[in-house]
Amino acid sequence: MTIRHWKGPSGTTSQPKSGNWNKSNNWSPSGVPVGGDDVVLGGTSTYTLTLNISATPNLQSLTINDGSATLAIGSATLNVTATSSTAINVTAGHITIAGGKINDAGGMALTSSSSSLSGWGSVAGSLSGNGTVTASGGTLDLTGTVNGPQLLIATAAGSDLKIDGTATPTGAIAISSANQTLEIGAAGSLTIGAAETVSAGHIQLDGGSLADASGIALSTGATLSGKGTVSAAVSGAGTITANGGILEFKNAVDGSGTTSSFQIANVAGSDLQFDSSVGATGIDPIVTFNGATGVLDLGSNLGTFQGVIANFASGDAIKVAGATSATLDSTGKVLSVFNGSTLQGTLTFTSSYTGDTFSVSNGTITVSVPAPLTVTVGGAGTDGDRQQRHQRPFRFQQRKPQRLQRHTARQRACGFGD
Repeated sequence: MTIRHWKGPSGTTSQPKSGNWNKSNNWSPSGVPVGGDDVVLGGTSTYTLTLNISATPNLQSLTINDGSATLAIGSATLNVTATSSTAINVTAGHITIAGGKINDAGGMALTSSSSSLSGWGSVAGSLSGNGTVTASGGTLDLTGTVNGPQLLIATAAGSDLKIDGTATPTGAIAISSANQTLEIGAAGSLTIGAAETVSAGHIQLDGGSLADASGIALSTGATLSGKGTVSAAVSGAGTITANGGILEFKNAVDGSGTTSSFQIANVAGSDLQFDSSVGATGIDPIVTFNGATGVLDLGSNLGTFQGVIANFASGDAIKVAGATSATLDSTGKVLSVFNGSTLQGTLTFTSSYTGDTFSVSNGTITVSVPAPLTVTVGGAGTDGDRQQRHQRPFRFQQRKPQRLQRHTARQRACGFGD
């Protein structure tokens, strides 16, 4: 095992210069690092060490202690095998990545506030310290434990910070541009330690969990979508979409301020689930079904559901724990839901369902639309064959104008129409 210091072409270990990793004379002692070596970027000058090989051997450790030094990994792979949480120790300086990988058996410590990791690619290993981690220009996928560094998302197009491990940042993650995405992977867990405000941009859940004890506010234009669990009071005027699985809200939603727009995507398995109250007096968020198999799961919270339901149709379902029957009022817009003879609460719709049939089975409410009538019109003729040849079915629908509009809107939402 050898400690190899970077000096660069015509540089020294105290005044290094920029250069490429694979040149023997750029190192002291001479020689490109091999497996088991400890690599040090030090000195007091401004320089960039470019990792211009496909992958490093399994280094023992990497230390950067010059605040103006940068290790540019690019699309290469950096391999460090020591199991210490500071196997990669950036006491000062920077690491950039552009589609590459960092495989770190131990961890990376961004020790000072001036230490940074930025770019896009994948990082396997824990992250600690007081520095910054910035996703920029693509997806930066963090698969290990993140505890300490400030998490940032650049405003460059396609910037996506993906949490595939467990992250517990103490500060909020600023999201204010449509180019920014905060993504929680299928096994990811993100707990934010301050109130999160998304004024633009996206939060995407791929099956993991998002928590914030101080709440999440989505402004107009901001979105939260996908599947997974949200443990935070959510408010604002953003758009929230259950897509491809169960999107579950553990805490109250839209308890104050403006109303969110809730959507259930036209994707198999899309299920919007509320475990607490939705809306409040004077705050009536709209929940829109956009396909033929959507599910709205209210559990035991029908009594605190202030939402209004749009585009509910055959194939969709509303789940209410304990529901056994439902009765539509004279306007066709309010459905009373019962457990036996006990009223559990009511559901309000944006359009009339007069003439449609609601059914309840095992706590699941569905609706069926009467089939259109079929009338056979005989054509003129003097013989039976001629008359039979001109017979054709004529179909018409007996719907009130508002019901016709509802079904037409539903068709358009599913991709049919003009």
